Amino acid sequence: MIRYFYCDGGKAESGLGKAHSGDCGIRAAALAENQGYRKTKAEMNDLLHEMTGGLLRSCNDGTPEPVLHKYLIDRGYRLRLTPNSYMSDLPDLVSIREAIVVACLPRHFVCVQRGVVLDTWDSRKSKRTKCGWQKLEGFYEKQRH
Repeated sequence: MIRYFYCDGGKAESGLGKAHSGDCGIRAAALAENQGYRKTKAEMNDLLHEMTGGLLRSCNDGTPEPVLHKYLIDRGYRLRLTPNSYMSDLPDLVSIREAIVVACLPRHFVCVQRGVVLDTWDSRKSKRTKCGWQKLEGFYEKQRH
């Protein structure tokens, strides 16, 4: 069973305010990489700037999926697509006790560690599905060494 625990990824602690600005990609990556929110945000902004040739400079209003994808792949994560799956299926798809997981939900990213969703809201649940669980489009996993 997957549990939920409130966590802003260190955003408030780093003096960057509350986690209500479309920063789920930054938060999920910071938690998965076990590094500070500020450092992760700076790295993602640099990558966004590089990937868009300077057209876009900040992930403040959301991290584009290609930016998060490159960021995680460059750090050793592997993407697994999960068609027709829900968050409740995650323990059957990966050993969540051994892997670091960034789950890809519709318009949202979340870090799952040791079977616990770390987020600013209970993103496991959904009122839009018959089963009540959020759809799981895929996830990035990195095995612990």
